Amino acid sequence: MREQNKKTVRLKRAKLQQLVISLSCLFLLVFAFGWMINLTVNTNNIEVDDNSSHAVGANVKSNESKDEDESNSKENSSSESDSEADSNSSNQIEDDDFADAAFIGDSRTVGLQMNTDKPKASFYASIGLNIDTALTESAITLDNGNNGTIMEAMKQRQFGRIYIMFGINELGWPYPDIFEEKYEKLIKQIKKVQPDAKIYVQSILPVSYLATNTNAVFTNENINDFNKYVKQAAENADAIYLDVGSYFKDENGSLPVEASTDGIHLIREYCQEWMNYLANNS
Repeated sequence: MREQNKKTVRLKRAKLQQLVISLSCLFLLVFAFGWMINLTVNTNNIEVDDNSSHAVGANVKSNESKDEDESNSKENSSSESDSEADSNSSNQIEDDDFADAAFIGDSRTVGLQMNTDKPKASFYASIGLNIDTALTESAITLDNGNNGTIMEAMKQRQFGRIYIMFGINELGWPYPDIFEEKYEKLIKQIKKVQPDAKIYVQSILPVSYLATNTNAVFTNENINDFNKYVKQAAENADAIYLDVGSYFKDENGSLPVEASTDGIHLIREYCQEWMNYLANNS
């Protein structure tokens, strides 16, 4: 009897152990299955996020590409417009060969002749010439090779346009009213022998700070004062006043430093700009 009871107890323990093992295995299976499902879901989410990220990145790149294309398009359009404007400006200079024009003046006008390709234009200018000697000094090379005055040069042929510039050599004069009188006299004398020509009186060009190394009187303050007399002389003589000087002033009212090696005489590029101004304004 006792042996039978022991056997019964062992059977019950064995069944209990099997039940515990079965439940443990079932729990492990449920846990493993749930873990696999969770892993699969997370993997899909990651792929979706990656795809979304790539899509956003693609959109950003696409937008950046569009912005860059639009920017390049605008730049190209602007460049084309600038090029077209420069081309039109250059064409105007090329179309106007100034064959009907005469230029009268001092060393600045000599520089204009040397630094611009206008061989058909006539230049009657000389270094050091001023409004006091313009009517008397034989500083001009005439068509026959001889030297003569400006008035003798003016009598050689008829011109359609005459451009005059004096004043830089006269800045040290103590009596600017005398300068005005002599300027007016020169204009009127030219009008007598050139009755059909348009006479343009140009304002004195500004200088840069380098000009004072040549002479202390070469200041823009003096130039501005003298230009008042230049303009008055032009009006008194019924000539056309061209304020070419203002065209070359920088934000400080001076000639840009890079425009001249001595602060007074223009380099080739700026002489071209000078001629460009005359082509567009006369």
